[in-house]
Amino acid sequence: MPLVTADLALERAGPGGRISPEHVANVLARLMAPERPPNVDTPLSTMTPPHVDPGCYDRLRRLAEQEADHG
Repeated sequence: MPLVTADLALERAGPGGRISPEHVANVLARLMAPERPPNVDTPLSTMTPPHVDPGCYDRLRRLAEQEADHG
């Protein structure tokens, strides 16, 4: 298993060929994770489609910065 983990981690190495211990640990955890259960068919659905707001993160970040400046 360790050799497989190392091979998989090296496949995703950056341009310099460097990998982090965290990346190797992540690859190992994915190899050891239990198999995902199959999807279940269900008649459930959403009433409204999801709302996409790309600027939401930026607004929240600005708000947090303002609070940090005043707090």
